[in-house]
Amino acid sequence: MIELLAPAGTAEACRVAIAAGADAVYLGGSRFGARHFAGNFDDQALENAVKYAHLRGVKVYVTVNTLVHDKELIQVVRYLEYLCSIGVDAILIQDLGILSIASNLFSDLSRVPALHASTQMAVHNREGARYALEKGCTRIVLARELPAQEVRDIAESLKETGGEVEIFGHGALCYAYSGQCLLSAVIGGRSGNRGMCAQPCRKPYQIIRGTRGKYGKLIKPRPVDLPDQYLLSTRDLSVYPVLNSVSSLPIAALKIEGRMRSPSYGATVVSVYRRALDALMSGTFSPSSEDENDLALVFSRGFTTGYLNDETCETVMGRNLPGKRGLFVGTVTGLTNDGLLSVKPAGDLVPERGDGLVCISRTSEQGFVLRHDPFIRNGQLFLDSNFSCHRGDHIYLTSRGRTTKLLEHLTTNPDSLYHGSIDLSLEINISTDGVVDISGEIDTRKKIHLPFIFRAQARFSPARSRPLSSDQISDAIKKTGGTLFTMKQLNISCPDGLFAPVSMLNGIRREILEFAEATIIQSYIPASETTQIVKKRANLCITKLDSEPVFQSCCDEMQLVILVSDPVSALSAVEAGAFRVYIEWYPPRDTVGSSDHLETILALFTKSPSLTDVIGIKLPKILLRSEMDHLIEVLPRMKKAGVKYMMVDGIGVAETILASAPDIQISGYSGLNITNHCSLAVHINFEFCTLSCELSGDEVRETLEKADFSDHSPSVAVMVQGLIEAMITEDQPGGPILSGDPEIGSALRDQKGQEFPIVIDSSGRTHIFNSAETSLIDNLKTLKDVGVKFGVIDARWRGSEYAWEMTSLWSDAVRNPHLNQEELNTRKDAIRACAWGVLTTATWKRGLCRGDS
Repeated sequence: MIELLAPAGTAEACRVAIAAGADAVYLGGSRFGARHFAGNFDDQALENAVKYAHLRGVKVYVTVNTLVHDKELIQVVRYLEYLCSIGVDAILIQDLGILSIASNLFSDLSRVPALHASTQMAVHNREGARYALEKGCTRIVLARELPAQEVRDIAESLKETGGEVEIFGHGALCYAYSGQCLLSAVIGGRSGNRGMCAQPCRKPYQIIRGTRGKYGKLIKPRPVDLPDQYLLSTRDLSVYPVLNSVSSLPIAALKIEGRMRSPSYGATVVSVYRRALDALMSGTFSPSSEDENDLALVFSRGFTTGYLNDETCETVMGRNLPGKRGLFVGTVTGLTNDGLLSVKPAGDLVPERGDGLVCISRTSEQGFVLRHDPFIRNGQLFLDSNFSCHRGDHIYLTSRGRTTKLLEHLTTNPDSLYHGSIDLSLEINISTDGVVDISGEIDTRKKIHLPFIFRAQARFSPARSRPLSSDQISDAIKKTGGTLFTMKQLNISCPDGLFAPVSMLNGIRREILEFAEATIIQSYIPASETTQIVKKRANLCITKLDSEPVFQSCCDEMQLVILVSDPVSALSAVEAGAFRVYIEWYPPRDTVGSSDHLETILALFTKSPSLTDVIGIKLPKILLRSEMDHLIEVLPRMKKAGVKYMMVDGIGVAETILASAPDIQISGYSGLNITNHCSLAVHINFEFCTLSCELSGDEVRETLEKADFSDHSPSVAVMVQGLIEAMITEDQPGGPILSGDPEIGSALRDQKGQEFPIVIDSSGRTHIFNSAETSLIDNLKTLKDVGVKFGVIDARWRGSEYAWEMTSLWSDAVRNPHLNQEELNTRKDAIRACAWGVLTTATWKRGLCRGDS
């Protein structure tokens, strides 16, 4: 049976989701959650929510799914320990360092939280899923970009290990792959990887195009005339119409997005999907237009069944409007003498009394609530309104009155689904001196049998005139109506001659039910021995984290690593003095019919074998099944050609390479999201790893101070020059116009006039880069002093002249550490001449950690 997993941004939303029939809820505490601006839960509220859910057989998953920095690691350890102590069912994690810590805390223990890989981990192939499982996860929340066949492939590959797959089924879609989107961070300093996304994808943009000039800049770019302006805005996901096919996938859970949404949203969406999943189980499901309308009205930017249902980008996107949409009712044809609006219906949708509508003209919008049920006469729909609309205006239904009634029902009767759903089997033994001993078994909603035994506080007394019979006691104890419990079996042993007033019997019944509740709640809490083991492990972990820095020496000379997109640029960078160059290669993607320039790359090594000492191959962030299969297929040819170095940009890929080519040296780029020394240490035996572009200089220093390079931790690289990749997406925002002539370049222009370069790679995915170019040339001494061994210049798609010029300028600066400020400024001016837009230090000053956790 597929688990229905609902969002809970507040305590009320949590209770409503449970009342509506969620099997599990996911929520965030006051720290380290990817929805910083949701209501979230302080520790006491979180504990209360866990108890409330567990009593009703509902699981609770807590999000710890942001990237964290070294100064926060101790807080995270204590928080993980706390979550374990209150019995949460699972913890969602993005940061690989946190995953490592959590796995060490909870491994080989029972009744501890399971670890789930958040969608922020961007798992999109079986290699990434297996990697997450090997690191301690039991469930993978897959990227929302995956079609059904990719989901099936991943899920089936995990069967032997018992790993589970979870997918999103309803709610907002991100434009870019989650966990790999830095657009909000680079535009306004609000990092999506810290739960603070400002949703710049919902803003209007223009596409501009121009000839690619020197250094990849656009010459005289002009706007492209497009019908819509919200080029990055997606529709909302709803798999409700295709639940029959979705339910055939080997998935463990269907997730509803929406921790920022209202309780009313949760009430409607969870109720609709609960009925649908139950109907699927009984073989009676058929999509209801009424349910689809209710889903759309509670919140929708227009629906798509998504990539999961093999929809194309054009049907996934909603480029004409970024906000909530209503349902079109019809067009105003006139106003009757008694003040009713006459509307020509657009379809079968008929509003009801209490519904909210809006009348939209060319110049204004007016909202109103129907005071009376409308009626239809001669094909016209007649509505009451307290203001005038005009002929030709459009009427939209924006809310249903019954949605409010549903929320009121679930709020005032939260346990209507749960009344009497927990069976009790009791033995009550009353001694001759009136002591009441109670034992029995609880059969929970999850069909778990829990024994319990206790002694009631009250005591029977000798009867003066009318002793109680066992039947009288039984009648009083069985009165469990309106509670979660049903008295399935009750045996009473009571000697003659005893008496208790009705109030005492009622009190004993309350004691029984309260004790049963406490027993159920306690069954989720780890045993005291387990808690002590976790505490001991946490203390040891904190002692290590709190130890003195282990690395204090500086790097004598930072080596330059250059990333390029073609062999010509690679040779230019080598000639200019690069220590290492990586050519990014995209394995062919069958669905796109992409080209493969691997042979051109390998021909370099055939012609000049010595180039294998300085040129390697970089792999892309996203590698779906056909792309991974092609990579695995060509690895022997790469080895034969002499490839010695490969750079990965996502999890699980390195392990696949090393399994068949163990001699290749692996490095990692920024897509690995390394923001602390624990996430660095995870990549054992890598030659080097590039830290996240979101880290400040201080945070880089602190990470290096804590890293233990004597224990096989990789060396550290920092991107020192180039455009930060802000997004990678399956969409092509301008459609076919962006493809074609390689001499023509494109960019997005926002309302402030900032221009963000766009590149479509050979696999058909779009890369969107920052509008300002990162340059840490002023921080060169600091980089050396803190121990950064490799400085990365990202010259992808910038051309051979950029690669040569930038490598030359940086090589000169690196090899002349005693440059005075005037000499440094001269080089900076030359860098500025090559750069796209203005130069920026990006997050070097601001950083990831801003006291916002």
